[in-house]
Amino acid sequence: MLRSAIRTAIRARYGIPDDDGLLTATILDGFIDRAVKRVELAGDWQWLETVESVATVDGTATYPVAVSYVRTISVRVAEATPMVKLTIDEADHWGQTNKGIPKAYALDGRLLRLVPTPNTVGPVLHRFVRTETALASDAAEPLCPEPWIEAVIAAAGVFVYRRTGELDMVGGTDAEYKAIIESLGGRSDGEADTTGGGFKVPAAEPKG
Repeated sequence: MLRSAIRTAIRARYGIPDDDGLLTATILDGFIDRAVKRVELAGDWQWLETVESVATVDGTATYPVAVSYVRTISVRVAEATPMVKLTIDEADHWGQTNKGIPKAYALDGRLLRLVPTPNTVGPVLHRFVRTETALASDAAEPLCPEPWIEAVIAAAGVFVYRRTGELDMVGGTDAEYKAIIESLGGRSDGEADTTGGGFKVPAAEPKG
């Protein structure tokens, strides 16, 4: 759903007029970004997974990965068995002068190191988890599919009521968000972080 449509839905759900001076379009857009991030962090959602094709170069061992990269799931050459994951130290042990068909990989920040160094030109498939980014315009839309938009609207409602000072409405709205997340198979144990965006997970009980 486009950001403009999400904002309209939030206005309709919480009775916010278009000319509201406290909840302007800019403020609501910020709430939408924070709500989308909260939904992203609430589960290991399959819709965040994607594949990029990395074009190998003969004699080149390292390649930049996608800007939206968060966590690698697997790396493989075409339909071959997924490569073994190594630490950077283990990859260094092989050395970059050792060439052949890549059988393993290591991650160094946003660089993908292939081991051994490719000796041919061809595609390597990098399956990874993406991250939601701030929506840049009203025509932009989050990665989350339609069923998760309801959770975004409810999460944004928590921020709305915090801003308006209607604290008696926060608990019920947050409970609505959590119920939606649980119905979608996510984790709802995080509390809304109204200062920095996203959500925070309660500290673990001390082991005794």
